Amino acid sequence: MIANTTRSFPAAFLMAMASLLVSGTAQGENAVQLPALKAKVDQVSISGLSSGAFMTHQIHIAHSARFIGAGVIAGGPWGCAMDKLENETAMHRLPDNALKRCMETGKDLLSVAHYKCFVRLRSFKADSETVNDPTALEDCRKYYYSPAVERQGNLVDNPAALADQKVYLFSGSKDKTVITPVAQRAAELYEALGMDKNNIKTVFDETIGGGASHGWLTIDEGEACDALSADSKTYMRKCGYDQSGALLKWIHLDPETVKEPEKGAEPTGTLTAFDQTEFVCQPGSAVPGDLAIDVCDYYKNAKSYGILDHGYFYTPKGCEGDKVEDCSLHVVMHGCKQSFEMLGMTFIEQTGMMEWADANNIMLLFPQAAIVRATDLLNISGFVPYLDNPIYGNPKGCWNWWGYSKDDHFPDKNGVQIRAIMAMIDRLTGQ
Repeated sequence: MIANTTRSFPAAFLMAMASLLVSGTAQGENAVQLPALKAKVDQVSISGLSSGAFMTHQIHIAHSARFIGAGVIAGGPWGCAMDKLENETAMHRLPDNALKRCMETGKDLLSVAHYKCFVRLRSFKADSETVNDPTALEDCRKYYYSPAVERQGNLVDNPAALADQKVYLFSGSKDKTVITPVAQRAAELYEALGMDKNNIKTVFDETIGGGASHGWLTIDEGEACDALSADSKTYMRKCGYDQSGALLKWIHLDPETVKEPEKGAEPTGTLTAFDQTEFVCQPGSAVPGDLAIDVCDYYKNAKSYGILDHGYFYTPKGCEGDKVEDCSLHVVMHGCKQSFEMLGMTFIEQTGMMEWADANNIMLLFPQAAIVRATDLLNISGFVPYLDNPIYGNPKGCWNWWGYSKDDHFPDKNGVQIRAIMAMIDRLTGQ
């Protein structure tokens, strides 16, 4: 049991972590308020694995003007679980799309033109004086058109902001959970939206670890590199490959000034648990003018939206006090079954992100998703949805990339989780 949730790490950090695990409830009760800091607002990037990769891709495209790049590990294209934009309630999505098309089979994966139109129609407002993309409506009408869709723009930033950014995309050659063609479609979407193809780094490589299975790759932490997903407990892969370093060096760090962590380095900064609940459905956080009913009017608490009561942020020694103004920010999104609620601190400690943060003065934000059960979804009418309907529940603590909790805006600016995470970023960057 830990006495408080702000910790500076001694040399024996990795061994001590195992003894620091407490229940999510106890940890949440001791969590502090996320402080208002002034990390560099123009130096923010994001990365994630699996459901965290899908969420990374969603946030990056929805708020592209706010980021310098993204790392997508075993994730697919924006709106992958959607079929169409059909009416004022936003999106028609199917759980089967998420489980099959976007993961293990890739069957019936939509063309990049479809996904491009999903994005462009959300970034375009036909009756606005400042039209983000005057050709979007005409080009996409053959796929999706209704008067309501025409009025639903400004829920995604103008994709032109992506042009000079960098992205890192990874798919393991033995990954049977999110197969490589799905990850490839995400890469194709970035290029279709105007990103310089030379800035899109795709690592679909059979030589890493002899072929990696589904997970976040490390040099020597976690399970066997090619272990079957069905046998995995942590989805951390010991592959002789520093994935955190690889993606940070590509999307975030200046090659002229980057510093490699010393071999065997352990974190020396401070990891702090903070209250996530204050960021859920904040008044005024929705984009005005949206036609859909705000899902924030429906459920009662943060857990109903798949957001744990607490998350974590990491402060390197070089970012303490006023020195934070010289520090950048990187957001790290765990995958399914990797949240604190399900796995304790394993994901945070084994990625190696904190060691890279120490060496390069990067603030880290580790948001935490939550399991959603039927009992978490009591609304003001007392309705309890069927537990076996994936549109409602989230039994594995995944990030919302298919529309659970009835969030019709899960991939755009009005998605409950996206709003919460962006509010955390605003707090840490003084916005």
